[in-house]
Amino acid sequence: MTLLPDLSDVLRVSLNELLGKEENKARIVPVGERKDTNDLILKVRANLADGDKVTVNLPMGLVKAGMMMNMKMPQISGSEALQKVDFEEIIRLVDQGMVGELVTVESPDGDNVRVFVE
Repeated sequence: MTLLPDLSDVLRVSLNELLGKEENKARIVPVGERKDTNDLILKVRANLADGDKVTVNLPMGLVKAGMMMNMKMPQISGSEALQKVDFEEIIRLVDQGMVGELVTVESPDGDNVRVFVE
């Protein structure tokens, strides 16, 4: 427990966020404090109306490489709500220093999708 404040400093998040008590709000990290984009993780969390749950954790370097090769992820291409997420725009935002929860979708069909980068 005594390491938590130091860990939150290293990760540049609040203790509440570290403990899951605060949302991972989108924010721009100042240039001198940014991690290399390839060291970040893209996380997709989806609870779909049909009962499916999708959890994807991918290194941003792999996401970028996959986008350049026009690869499709079955977890994403199989869901109409996830197909609408513009991953190229997410990469552009991350390259400009944006991290946190970047996309939230709550469709009328009951699909809930969250995309964030840490």
